Amino acid sequence: MGASPGLPAGRTRTSGHLLSSWQWAHVTCWLLALAAATSLYAVVVEGWGQLTIDAYARHVPGMAIPVHTYVKHQALAAMLGALSVVASGGSWLLWQYRVAREVPRDALRFGPPWHVAAWLIPVVALVAPPLTVADVARASGAIVPRGVLAAWWACWIGACLACPLGLNLADQAADTDAALFAARVSLTGHLLLIAAAALAWNLVQRISRALGGASPQGSAA
Repeated sequence: MGASPGLPAGRTRTSGHLLSSWQWAHVTCWLLALAAATSLYAVVVEGWGQLTIDAYARHVPGMAIPVHTYVKHQALAAMLGALSVVASGGSWLLWQYRVAREVPRDALRFGPPWHVAAWLIPVVALVAPPLTVADVARASGAIVPRGVLAAWWACWIGACLACPLGLNLADQAADTDAALFAARVSLTGHLLLIAAAALAWNLVQRISRALGGASPQGSAA
């Protein structure tokens, strides 16, 4: 079958309802960008929240309304963040699965189903995903330094811990000191999530270029 219009040379359109890995790379990159954007919004909200909470603690007049507004934006940021992470995570699973299907089977240590299961099995999901990503990277011929893979996974795990912890601490905060600490934890989590999204984008591009000779979102260094 020849190359389909709109795909890089050497790529073929996949039959069935699933898109090719290159097409899923497109979707995944944009959804990762959306996740980073929603986390950036959360960073702004939490930074502003620390200022308003601090001013409220110092009894600056008229700060009750800004604090209430901060709480509303915090809830909105949490909802948008959760939706964007679920969307980008689902797209990532489909992209990784397609890559595992398209590389030579004998080049993989893990079969394609395990590239999805590794993300979904409790406890296993804490350590297995970077191993499967390294697996498809190696099978595709992509050059992925261990430092990039380790930094991505460390940022992701840190974000998964800090973001919900910050919200939980905010819900339980009994005074302004506790609320300030919760805002700092949440801000840290979203900064880690931005870094994780950027590194994930880089991984998608490296592997997609190795498979198809083109970046899903243009050239990358």
